[in-house]
Amino acid sequence: MVYVRVIILLMTIHLHSICKGQSIINEGLEACVEHRTVEIFKDVYGENSQMGVYEMASLVEGEFKSEGFLNNVTKEDYLRLVEYIYSNKRSFYENDLIREFSGISGLLITSIVIDCPYEIVVKERNKLNSSLVLQLSNASELQASGYEKEAVIDYIDGIDEIDFSRMVYRAPVIVILLFHLENVFRDFSELGEK
Repeated sequence: MVYVRVIILLMTIHLHSICKGQSIINEGLEACVEHRTVEIFKDVYGENSQMGVYEMASLVEGEFKSEGFLNNVTKEDYLRLVEYIYSNKRSFYENDLIREFSGISGLLITSIVIDCPYEIVVKERNKLNSSLVLQLSNASELQASGYEKEAVIDYIDGIDEIDFSRMVYRAPVIVILLFHLENVFRDFSELGEK
């Protein structure tokens, strides 16, 4: 009986340390992204801007929901959104908010998709128990592919469902989708299409 209590106590302590380590990773990732992108938002929206990457991602996610492109914030819903975006590019061309934020996505993508995850993986390697390592690995494939649909799907698939419920893990996906749309919008503009 004492043996069982000791095992339960040790398991509880281990789970607590894993959760604490995961929290440190999430907080570190969020702080890195905010730090690396704050100047971009100030340059675009003015020195007094309160806009940040997570505020932008929340606004875009809300827009995707209000337009009926996204029902919930699950991986499954985002995978459907990816399929829709890559198949129906024109659907987003008239949306001012999405066009506005897609215009700065290229300035954000390296920091949020590659640099900060890499920094946290190196810094917190002893505490890693998240999908961040796989996400970083998939980011290289994503970049090499030119952000093709299948690579975006692999990137999303590499994020654990629990992690995906946090904006710190969904924001890079939103920036990737905005970056894709920005390239599409540029192509439409060059062709004189609407």
